[in-house]
Amino acid sequence: MHLLLSYAPLRWLILLATFVALASIEIVMARCNPPQAPDHAFLIYERHSSPPAYLPNGYTVRVVCEELFQLVGEGNGFMTCRNRKWKNSYSCIAICDRLPYFQRGEITYSADATIASYSCTAPGYRLKGNGTRRCMSDGTWSGTLPRCQGIPQCEQPQLGQHLIQRRLAGRKIDELWVVGTILQFSCEEQFGSQSDHYPVIECTSRDWNSTVPVCGGIPKCEQPQLGQHLIQRRFAGIKLDEIWTVGTVLQFSCEEPFLFANDQYPALECTSGNWNSTLPVCRDSRCSQLLDNVENGQWTAVDRSYVPGDVVDFTCNRGYRPTSSSQRVCVLKRQSDGSFLPMWEGETPRCEEIQCSRPSGEIENGETIVSSTSVGGTTTFRCRPGFVLDGNQVITCQEDGQWNGTIPSCYDIMLSPFKNKLGVDIFFLFDASDSVGMENFEKSKRFAKRLVRQIGVTGSRNSLRVGAALFSYSAEVAFHTTDFTSTDGVINLGINSIQFKGGGTDINEALNLVNQYMLPYSQYRRGSYKAIFIITDGNAYVDMSTVNTARYLKSLGISIYCVAISENVMRWELLGLASRPLKEHAFLLRKYGSIKQLVAEVFLKTDDCGVSENTASRGRVVGGYDANPGAWPWQVLLEIRTGRNILICGGVLIDRFWVVTVASCLPSDPTTKITVVLGTTDLTRPRHQEIEVEEVIPHPEYDAHSYQNDIGLLKLSKAAVLNANVRAVCLPDRARVDRLLRSGPSNIHTAIVTGWGHNKSRSVNDLTVVERVDRLQQLALPLKSREECRASLEGDREQLFFDESMFCAGYENARLGACIGDSGGPLVKKAFQQGQRRWTLIGLTSWGRGCALRNELDFFTNVPYVVDWIKETMLQT
Repeated sequence: MHLLLSYAPLRWLILLATFVALASIEIVMARCNPPQAPDHAFLIYERHSSPPAYLPNGYTVRVVCEELFQLVGEGNGFMTCRNRKWKNSYSCIAICDRLPYFQRGEITYSADATIASYSCTAPGYRLKGNGTRRCMSDGTWSGTLPRCQGIPQCEQPQLGQHLIQRRLAGRKIDELWVVGTILQFSCEEQFGSQSDHYPVIECTSRDWNSTVPVCGGIPKCEQPQLGQHLIQRRFAGIKLDEIWTVGTVLQFSCEEPFLFANDQYPALECTSGNWNSTLPVCRDSRCSQLLDNVENGQWTAVDRSYVPGDVVDFTCNRGYRPTSSSQRVCVLKRQSDGSFLPMWEGETPRCEEIQCSRPSGEIENGETIVSSTSVGGTTTFRCRPGFVLDGNQVITCQEDGQWNGTIPSCYDIMLSPFKNKLGVDIFFLFDASDSVGMENFEKSKRFAKRLVRQIGVTGSRNSLRVGAALFSYSAEVAFHTTDFTSTDGVINLGINSIQFKGGGTDINEALNLVNQYMLPYSQYRRGSYKAIFIITDGNAYVDMSTVNTARYLKSLGISIYCVAISENVMRWELLGLASRPLKEHAFLLRKYGSIKQLVAEVFLKTDDCGVSENTASRGRVVGGYDANPGAWPWQVLLEIRTGRNILICGGVLIDRFWVVTVASCLPSDPTTKITVVLGTTDLTRPRHQEIEVEEVIPHPEYDAHSYQNDIGLLKLSKAAVLNANVRAVCLPDRARVDRLLRSGPSNIHTAIVTGWGHNKSRSVNDLTVVERVDRLQQLALPLKSREECRASLEGDREQLFFDESMFCAGYENARLGACIGDSGGPLVKKAFQQGQRRWTLIGLTSWGRGCALRNELDFFTNVPYVVDWIKETMLQT
């Protein structure tokens, strides 16, 4: 008995151990394997960055769907391990856009927005086609769009005598017309309607909405007796035996130079057997000759008499301009008795001497020298030593009282790598082959000499050092960087002594010559900026070995500049040798006009694209907002002069020499003068820059009737001066067109449109005068899907022309949008460029139905679609 009692605790320990073991086995048996993520989803594990081999009972995992997919299932996206099984299952389905408006019916959606059901709500209509569409995995709706079709409802109306029936819409089924049918009626010839209602009836859900008209005999009017100098013309109606039928309209005019004696309307209409007015009367309306003399000017013609509407111009002598209207107009003035008397309108003009306003102040880091402010007078600008002039050195006062150029600025060449504190080593490689020729070879030397003078060579250890070589069928060193320590020495003893050779072209040997024999002479100056200038005709042959040699030199930190000194376009292979970015390392002399401008361009720092100042909007102005100065520095104003008229359009600066706009703004006459206004937001203030257009290049596949490929390029006659108010916008990447134009409810699916266009709503057929605004406007527009664009054009002929070269944006339920005068202006949004979010051009304001109307969208040229043509044209022109 004592022995049994002593073993009792041990027995309890064995039972407890057995219980713990069984519980552990149960826990192990209840754990779960990691779950499988649904399609288009990923899993988030609690307390783990990656899934372990097994997960314990009660462990929770969260299911998250990818972008553009939504979660379906119960449990708010959480799965829980319960006895080796996962509680709750989920799937991720694509999010489809809302379907467009369903005419004569409505669309209802399931709770998860994956099923759309169509039904007809208009009386007298029933659904034709599949009434259910499902959201597919690719984000599109299944099936095709059903429609509401009229139900046969109305009997054929009884037609009276002489009545003719014509069907405008609808159809007939078993002698019954369907709802929506429209019938039009007219009377046989010599019979007219005796009803006062409109001769059209429509089949509604109840019956015809009106009765048919009745035809009867037509009363008539006698031929009126014409007075002297009066001419009659039949505008409408029929004449039978000197009798005119009711509805006849007769139009009258006077023989030249006679006009109507009063403002009576020059037409009569036969109504109910009588003419509705009396005949007009003609009288002589000529103005007398002009005898007034104009001091310092003369009339264009004074040797004849004039009829109302004639305009006589006068011109001031050179150097003078009119102080009042330069025209006198022959007009008819109403007298007290109601008649009109011909006389000249306006005052005798006066001419005053033209003076240009004196340029205000001195340019920063330079001086201004004014010779005269009269016509022909000049103003000269000079920069201090160490600064480069960017712009016109001399501007001349023109006959319009304006200087023929803009005020330049002085650019500090200390901002250039050619003012490196540790020194600069330049190696000039002169192309002396037959294709260059003697004349262009001398240009190459002048370019090098001006570049050397601009930087300067001194005896200082960290000054510029210059070496040179020439190449044709072979290459040879002209002088090394250690040969000369002064500017005069480099120019007079070095560059001037180089002689033209002729023969073939071997750039690779010249580059190898620099690497093997010239670079060692500059190695003692560690940290110096080293640059190679290949000066050629722009058409030199380049093989793969040359490219590899250039690539090796660039890997050593040497910058390679390519300069085309002739009229030839730079070949792609030659551009491949230049350092990046190309716009700072590849130059064509013909693009800059002179060696002086070309050298200045080498020193100038090119601003990044798509960078702007404060774009936040201010006071609301009829749908748009006033833009801040500098907010949209690529926006330009185009003034297109056709005779005495000026057409206003928008444009976009994409390069110092290039502006893009819509082809629908471009004139058909290539001699038309186009002025580009840059750097301004308020048109009432003085303009910053005005540049004439040198060349107009519309897209080769532009169609003026359909607005397809509505885009064109304008090449400027000189480079735009870049500053905080004048900058280029970034061009888009063709491969990212779908992402750039994606629509949706988020703010990332909006873009900004800017312009000076008409700022009021306009109906489709509004012919009133278009009024532009003085302050640049900006407005955010939501981008629309291609399906929404097509749906907005349903039933219109424009639907046939909608293609990949265009897209749309705007509001369906608000009076906001672009208008006439905004055409050619930019639609921009931020996108990644060079690792940063920059303003990128995605569209140009092209066309629309009316202006800012409800249920009407604005259409834009698809810039990503045509960006390859833009880049190729800029490079080849």
